[in-house]
Amino acid sequence: MIPKYQVLRVHRWCGLCASLLIAVQAVTGVSNAFRYEAGQFFDPTGMMRQSPETDAAMNDVLRSLRHEDAGLAVERIVYPKDSGGVYFAHRMPSAGEMQYAAIDPGNAVLLRSGTLWTFPVEAAARIHYNLTIGLPGILIVAVIGLTGLVMLTTGILYWWPKKGKRAPSLAVRMRSPRKAQLRQLHRSSGIVMSIFLSYSLVTGTVLAINYSVSGLVSTSGPGTGLSSRATVDIDAALRLARAEFPQHDIRDIRFRNDTRADVFFQAPEHSPRAMHQVGVDLTTLTVAIVAKAEANDAAWVTWLPLHTGEFLGKTGTALVVTNALILFLLAVSGPLNWLSSKRRHDSQYIQQEGML
Repeated sequence: MIPKYQVLRVHRWCGLCASLLIAVQAVTGVSNAFRYEAGQFFDPTGMMRQSPETDAAMNDVLRSLRHEDAGLAVERIVYPKDSGGVYFAHRMPSAGEMQYAAIDPGNAVLLRSGTLWTFPVEAAARIHYNLTIGLPGILIVAVIGLTGLVMLTTGILYWWPKKGKRAPSLAVRMRSPRKAQLRQLHRSSGIVMSIFLSYSLVTGTVLAINYSVSGLVSTSGPGTGLSSRATVDIDAALRLARAEFPQHDIRDIRFRNDTRADVFFQAPEHSPRAMHQVGVDLTTLTVAIVAKAEANDAAWVTWLPLHTGEFLGKTGTALVVTNALILFLLAVSGPLNWLSSKRRHDSQYIQQEGML
């Protein structure tokens, strides 16, 4: 059996190495849980509809995007979740950072545009997913998840008391010194929430590993988007796509290049993240492909709703937020406990050496 002091050593070093990134994941996780609402709260003029509820043509939306900067190709247009939201466009420059824009659905007016950092809530989502550095970031997130699982396991092993003493060992004694209370709080919150924390860590790690593997083995490069020189009738393309799934709402439109658009429809009857896909040839205005949601078993369809708690509705969101707050507490209190213990040991050593 591994001695407890060695278990504690592994727990501490994992925590010291990963605590900052775990805290970042916790904060951005809370932001993601309220991504749509938070975007509108922090930027109501840029992320909320300002016009009447009649919708402008999608061709007008494209013209608005091109007028603002003709050098950017449109990669994606995400539809609003409700009547008060905006279109959110992803735009690709020939070189440099991706650009984003919020467009009013009623009059196609550009409300906000810029880099990812112009939209802080979207930036938080990207940090949570890949630390804004692409595939290397996803790999780091996977390592963070695995490290968190090691910390959770070693924390339980180090705490595990003799039979009959488990409940008393979880008490936070309010009469203890503050530093002792912090250690007790760190221990007890981690143990009590261990099942829920392991759920978040496992689902998040599975997603990160899956995305990492997909990124490493993928042989297809990114699309080029819809350039400003392309002459297309996107409204006609949307009519063709809607005819395939007339009862479903559009989630987003993705432009592979000047001749192909993929329209994705929400399919909540299969999964909160499931989508039907209709590929339209923009040159001939014909349907190139129809892919139903039930044929897609990708990780973001099966595992992502588990990680975000969407499959349980508001209860799932509350669980995810609670997990994130506990993770943040553990990520902060762990290093503070270590610093307190280190100072105490250093003081004892100096006293023993006759220096105080």
